[in-house]
Amino acid sequence: MIPITIGSVSEWIDAFQAELRNRFNPGITLMPIYKDTSLSVDNIIYIVSELTDVPLKLFNSPHRGEQRITEARQAAIYATYKYLNMSKSDIARRFNRDHSSVINSLKVINNRLSINDEQTIALLNAIDRRITHLLKQLNNETKVNGC
Repeated sequence: MIPITIGSVSEWIDAFQAELRNRFNPGITLMPIYKDTSLSVDNIIYIVSELTDVPLKLFNSPHRGEQRITEARQAAIYATYKYLNMSKSDIARRFNRDHSSVINSLKVINNRLSINDEQTIALLNAIDRRITHLLKQLNNETKVNGC
């Protein structure tokens, strides 16, 4: 009998979600269920995870990991800094990093933008579109609820 751990369940859920994505037409995106009533770091990480196919748990992993994981984390840090008005130290704590890693992530993304790196621009544009869509949803829910 194989022991069940939180890690194994998390891996199974990630694999199941990937399989669901593979079975749907790539042009169709399942709308995520956001628990927050305003934009949060969790929302941003979820969006970047979906766009990059990097599992959620790896955004806070203490290890560097492979390049695609690092790039996804850097994009999430950049979007968090851009949209949430958080300090670099607060962002660092949220991503299990020190503030110099956040500074480096912002520098790397800005350097890629300055040389018109197509992959980075495409990812950030996709993140921006998803966040804009989410903000509209949240704004509409607020209006419907009368707040």
